[in-house]
Amino acid sequence: PGTYTDRTLHERDRWAKWGDSDGQPQKFSGKVNTIKHKNLIPSKKIRLLSFSSENKSNRKLAKFALDGNPRTIWHSRWSDGLVKHPHQLTVDLGSIYNLRRVSYLARQDGAWNGAFADVEIYVSNSPESFNAKPDIVSKLKKDKKPQPIDFGKSITGRYVKVKILSEVNGGAWASAAEIGFIGKPSE
Repeated sequence: PGTYTDRTLHERDRWAKWGDSDGQPQKFSGKVNTIKHKNLIPSKKIRLLSFSSENKSNRKLAKFALDGNPRTIWHSRWSDGLVKHPHQLTVDLGSIYNLRRVSYLARQDGAWNGAFADVEIYVSNSPESFNAKPDIVSKLKKDKKPQPIDFGKSITGRYVKVKILSEVNGGAWASAAEIGFIGKPSE
């Protein structure tokens, strides 16, 4: 506990840890970054299939990494028993795409807990069958702007597994404001 002379700071810190009192996703004001690209697959087409963990007690749910809203975040579980790396999300893009890039947007609330560092991306045509070797391995920076993970070529698939191996500050968590998928429908 601490002593705050400014109620806003107190509320912001409380929301960061526990969520707001009405059980809604964390609300914060100020400028936020967004993932923009002409070939960004719309979030309404993407479906979350599985995830390693989410923090339900403060509503940092896995679905928020894919909802198109940078003011909501997914955070791996920490409050009801810490879940350590690797963390992962598996998504269904809705149809087969020629993917060029995955774009990561760190949480936009001023905190860094869970910001991705080492990431592996797997692409498949089956949600149960991914290659043992990732399609791309990337080391992300401590940055609040969208970070592209470029494949260097098109990779065709409908299902994507994002596997987070480490966090920018060496913590055990993973978090994301948004994960975007860039590609064109396969013909």
